[in-house]
Amino acid sequence: MGIGLITDMKVYEDNLAGGYIERITQNINGFNAASNGCLVLRGEDKTGDFAREAFWKLVSGMSRRDDTSVAAQTPQLLTQDENITVKLKHKFNQFAMTEDAFYSSGRNPDEFSFVLGQQMADQATQYTLNRLIAAINAALSGVAGATLDVSGLGSGTTLSPQNLNKALALFGDQQSRISMWVMAGAGMNAIADKMLGDAKFNDSGVSIYNGGVPTLGRPVLTIDTDVTSTVDGKFQVFGLVKDAGLAIQSEPARAIFERKGGGENIVIQGQAEGAFNLGVKGFKYDTSNGGRNPNDSTITTASNWDQVYGSVKDLAGVRLVVAQ
Repeated sequence: MGIGLITDMKVYEDNLAGGYIERITQNINGFNAASNGCLVLRGEDKTGDFAREAFWKLVSGMSRRDDTSVAAQTPQLLTQDENITVKLKHKFNQFAMTEDAFYSSGRNPDEFSFVLGQQMADQATQYTLNRLIAAINAALSGVAGATLDVSGLGSGTTLSPQNLNKALALFGDQQSRISMWVMAGAGMNAIADKMLGDAKFNDSGVSIYNGGVPTLGRPVLTIDTDVTSTVDGKFQVFGLVKDAGLAIQSEPARAIFERKGGGENIVIQGQAEGAFNLGVKGFKYDTSNGGRNPNDSTITTASNWDQVYGSVKDLAGVRLVVAQ
């Protein structure tokens, strides 16, 4: 029995790669610019399950000098910590279709593979952002000073400019560093009638609106995820600083297409896979507790993200919990 080889379908793989690269580049460039650099998507090959970057911890070394004293000083230790991102491996589920289905509809597999590459890029963007926001939520939820929960108060419990302003106050004199809000579409609808301007970025199921008075001059990323959408009658909103979350496509997307015989019809079958690293500003992924290639439950567990910067003002941002 003769079955076609992968080499017979190389043109399809090339077309898929072309569609993927074209769309993912558009998505990344457009998103990074529109998000004020708060959530950063980029490509950078990385080996291993984790990526580490060491840094010197802040030293509180400034104090009054007594010009009448000759007493000896006690030296302070200079210590290091590290930022750790974790690699998540993902797949584009296997599919199969008869070759006849393409030609009978006046199309060809070349066109299909290019469109499929574009779909993969859109889904990769959405999939990555969902998990990046989930990681930010988990990390910030483990820091009491980074969260404001007004959902259980007697009044003023819903999403409003006043509560956004109260969330900013968690950053004190550094609140101007918070450059973007992240919330669910339904949360955005709660204050949309007060907004000025339309979305300035809309792709891959994500919209970013121009900031106005209702959002205190900051743009809003609207995305429906498990952590932003309604949970127990509540919304979670995030105010993020520059580089709050980082998602790195750390392995190239790759696909296999096969033209297979042996049945009543020739079948085109394929699948694809890739990987990306996640990181949250001010936190390191706990490699011992979380382990390698974490699932969604692991990503969303606060204890798997260890705070490495001492001040709340040096973290990814603030978390606001409001009633629906």
